[in-house]
Parts: sequence; structure tokens; C-alpha cells
Amino acid sequence: SSVTGGVDKPIAKETKTAAPSKTSLSRGDIAKAMGKVKGSAKACYKLEEFSGMVKVKYSVGSDGSVTKATATGAHASSKTGACVANAAKKAKFPPYSGAAMSSTYPFLLAP
Repeated sequence: SSVTGGVDKPIAKETKTAAPSKTSLSRGDIAKAMGKVKGSAKACYKLEEFSGMVKVKYSVGSDGSVTKATATGAHASSKTGACVANAAKKAKFPPYSGAAMSSTYPFLLAP
């Protein structure tokens, strides 16, 4: 098959935005971003009255947005785990110029 149309035209114009000054996220960046959603995550306690640690595996794109978040371990398929993961998805990190990153963050739930 052949590709037709738009071959000689640029697909997108370059925008003159400043490149992010960071090349990766620091522990402080992660703590600050996740700290802002801890209240939402802790409110998930009310669903099943689970007290303890819920770990969330998350991925962050270079634009600073969370692209994926899922609860792991015992809470991988629980309502509480899904609630905490949804809270983590709302975290906003500073933009950076490096590759997307993934990590795990623990949220402590209690009454």
C-alpha cells in the first residue's frame, strides 16, 4: 500500500515554548504532588473501612500528568484500591524533559 497526501507538508509546527528545566522528578517532587492528593486518598477509607497501607503503582508523563495509576497487592481489585488509584491519577507533577517514569507510592488509610 502507498501513503498519499501531505508528504511534503510538515505534520505540526514547532512551538517556541521553553523546555522544562528538570530532566527527571525528585523525591521531593513526588512527595509534594502525592501530598496534594492524600486527603482524597484518605477519604477512601470510608468505602470499606480498611485501615492500613494501600500501594499505588503510577506512571507520569513528561508533561507532569499521571497517565496510569493502579492499586497493587491486596487492594488490586478492591473498591478502596480503585478509589485510592483514582485519587493518585489527579496528582500534578512538574513538567520535565526526561522519559516517562513509573513508581509505587504508599497511602496510609485510617479512620
